[in-house]
Amino acid sequence: GYGDSDLQKKITPIIFAQQIQEFLIAQQIEKFSIISVSGGAPFALAIAHVMGDAVQKVACIGSVGPITQSSFFYLSAQQRKFW
Repeated sequence: GYGDSDLQKKITPIIFAQQIQEFLIAQQIEKFSIISVSGGAPFALAIAHVMGDAVQKVACIGSVGPITQSSFFYLSAQQRKFW
């Protein structure tokens, strides 16, 4: 988590996207666009996947690159579970 929010240890981009979907439905937001920076790209893309036609545009800026077998070595244990 950030700030005063609780850390969600088992969060994945899809679970996060489902949480955002619940929030948007509760707020009666039917159409929206997403912008992400750096490591936010997998989450933004997961929202676009889960929400489909509700997403008008997605912009990913300075996004993380694909994980390769050689770069996987440098990830922490928590990051390896995520990927």
